[in-house]
Amino acid sequence: MGIDALVFCDCLEKGGLRKEPKPEWQVYVQEDGCRESASSELRHQAAFGHWHETACPHDYGILMHRRFNSASVAALLLPCPENLHVLPPVLRRILSLPTAQSDRLDAPALHRLLEELSQIRNTAPPACHPLLDDLQALAAAALRIGKPLVF
Repeated sequence: MGIDALVFCDCLEKGGLRKEPKPEWQVYVQEDGCRESASSELRHQAAFGHWHETACPHDYGILMHRRFNSASVAALLLPCPENLHVLPPVLRRILSLPTAQSDRLDAPALHRLLEELSQIRNTAPPACHPLLDDLQALAAAALRIGKPLVF
C-alpha cells in the first residue's frame, strides 16, 4: 500500500512559464490544479504533452510530491490497525484511500488537516513524524498557492 500526494504549481496562472502554450492546445487548469489541453486533435495533445513536461521549472507542473509507503502509514496505526477509526477525520480520509482511488483536499480541508496534524504530533510515535512533516509541508504549499492537495 502506498499513497502518492502532490501539489501542482501555479506557474500557468502566475505567468511563470518558460514558454507560453499555443492557443490551439486550449490549455486550462483542471480542478485538481494540473494543466491540461482541451484540444481533441491528437497532434495538439502530443505537442501539449511535450510542452507540459518542461513548461516551467517543475516537472509536469508538480510543485511538490511525496509517496507515503506502507511502513510510514503503518507506523501511524501501530500498535494495531484498528486505530484508524480513532484518527482525526481528514487524516483518516487520507490514510484509508484505496490505492486506485484518488481524492483532493481543498482549502477548508487543508486547514483542518493542519489542525489535526498539530493535535496528533505529541501523541504520535516518533516513527510517524516524517509522515506528519511531509503532510504538513504539502498542506502548507497547497494553501500558499491556492491549489488543492491531490492523492
